[in-house]
Amino acid sequence: MYILWRGLAEAASISHLERFEDRITWAVGPKGYCLLYLVPSRTDSLTPETCQVNWVLYENVTDRELPGVLTDAQGVVHPTSLPPGAASTNQVTYIQDHAQRYYPGYIAEAVAATSSPFIQAVFDLHIPHYRQGRICVLGDASALCRPHAASGAVKALTNAMALADAFTAHDSLDRALHAWDLEQSAEGRRLVTLGQVMGRAFVQTPPAWQHMDEAAAKQWWTDLMSEQHWYVTEDARLSPDAPLPHLRLAPGFGWACF
Repeated sequence: MYILWRGLAEAASISHLERFEDRITWAVGPKGYCLLYLVPSRTDSLTPETCQVNWVLYENVTDRELPGVLTDAQGVVHPTSLPPGAASTNQVTYIQDHAQRYYPGYIAEAVAATSSPFIQAVFDLHIPHYRQGRICVLGDASALCRPHAASGAVKALTNAMALADAFTAHDSLDRALHAWDLEQSAEGRRLVTLGQVMGRAFVQTPPAWQHMDEAAAKQWWTDLMSEQHWYVTEDARLSPDAPLPHLRLAPGFGWACF
């Protein structure tokens, strides 16, 4: 079991915003990793002065610890998530201290600049068939993948497009839905497996990052993804000399990519 902390930091609170521009930053640590990237402001502005840093910090916790983690400032235990504004002062202090201890200073700064971080427990789920009669389920309704692969919206879109293609390719509704179900349920299983593989590697049993240089990190990624496919890297089964072309060691202890 593990969780993710989330938050938005205003650009004005970040002293080195350029470190997040034109990239997604992965900062790795012994208990998980932190993912950061720029998003529009609350007024949909993307100028450097008004945008926000969106961050997601994964942390490994035990099943026994989870109820305490999901207990809000009023003492209410939430089943799967702690919404923005519900975290106690101790919880906010904890994640700020955690970021300061395990991640580079500019990562910790973004976490500290977030007044209302929130928490989600990480789950996955897959059902064996996406169709029963004339009823079809798409997107997260058919397969709930761990968020590492950022596949939720892509999966829903792919399900819908494949359904339209199936109607065109087959001369009966039943055959179209049967073919669509076989193809898309297999793809859903693959995505759930991909999330599990990435979760174990980055959060549950991460390598000793402090002993890895850039070449070792690239080799680790190649080995990890050798039997996986991820749309973000276009084809995760890349040649050994270019397993993750945009990976580079970032200031402090972390990896900046894309």
